[in-house]
Amino acid sequence: LLGIDIFPGLSFMPLRTSQWGLHLMQGLHLASLVTDTQFMKSTQVVMGIGTEISADVYFGKHFYLNGGLVLTYDFLSSTSLEYADAGKIVRDSSVVPTAYLSILPKIAIGCRI
Repeated sequence: LLGIDIFPGLSFMPLRTSQWGLHLMQGLHLASLVTDTQFMKSTQVVMGIGTEISADVYFGKHFYLNGGLVLTYDFLSSTSLEYADAGKIVRDSSVVPTAYLSILPKIAIGCRI
């Protein structure tokens, strides 16, 4: 089992004080999941757009805690499946429109340089 979730985008910080800061980010979302067992191999890739709303709370001059929500809407899905059936290898793949809506919590710690 192997997966990756990429969410690059433009980040804005409309509010920032010495105690906290507010982040807004919009961008593209790309996620991939690969499963591989002895008898079956499957790959799924989804693509869409997303936004992140989070806040930094500063503890001293360099350390901070970041928490918020990541919202993504994936509208395109590509799947590939390969399995063995009675000694024969069967392959199937498709690219279809889809509608995945995700709301994920986010929490992180960081250090300002």
